[in-house]
Amino acid sequence: MVKNEMTKERKQALQTLIAWYWVDGLNHISKADYQFLYDLYDHSLGFYGDDVQLRLNAIRDVYLNYKSI
Repeated sequence: MVKNEMTKERKQALQTLIAWYWVDGLNHISKADYQFLYDLYDHSLGFYGDDVQLRLNAIRDVYLNYKSI
């Protein structure tokens, strides 16, 4: 399993996704996805696995698709 580092930039990206959820993201991602983002941010993990990265990528893709509309 590859470990991905939680950098300052990635933590900022989590903050952006969490804030977006309350603006309009709740219409595009599930409450479970929001909770996943919040838990990841709140627990301040230093590293995370590929499974977490895949889920983050899926949520980010929804966000990016929304922003491109």
